Amino acid sequence: MNQDAIHQVHCEIEQNFEELFDKIFRYLRIRIPTNEDAEDLATETFIKAWKYAHAYDVSQGTILMWLFGITRNEVATYWKNRTIKQTDYEAVESILQDEGTSIACLNNELDLQRLLIGLSEEQRTLVLRHYLDGIPYAEIAQHVGRTESTVRQIVSRAIRTLKHRVTLK
Repeated sequence: MNQDAIHQVHCEIEQNFEELFDKIFRYLRIRIPTNEDAEDLATETFIKAWKYAHAYDVSQGTILMWLFGITRNEVATYWKNRTIKQTDYEAVESILQDEGTSIACLNNELDLQRLLIGLSEEQRTLVLRHYLDGIPYAEIAQHVGRTESTVRQIVSRAIRTLKHRVTLK
């Protein structure tokens, strides 16, 4: 990419910064537990976009799509460095449906996020590892230093808590 094209990417980011930042932040806020971390990751997204403007390929999509790609990588890195993985909200909805719970009231991801945040960190970690990452109970138990039956019990209680919260909405 030549200097003019890089300059054009920088200009588009500058001209639409507020709108782009808001969209990226909202995307992050659903996936990251704190506003501060979401803001940090949004900022990091734009730093990387600025630095790697030469990598943008207009034939691959809009600048916003490119920024979302960078953001997804930032989210993956964020969760890789923590005990739970990136949350796939559709998969969590599927868990609740598989458990026989109607989630019609969960029309927006923020409701689902509030439900997950309402679990203890241990419950959230174990539920996400088992249902979203597909890790067997025995392997999770070994990793967290608990028995398999204890892990099953914690996950079962977490699912009951989620089901109860859904029925209260």
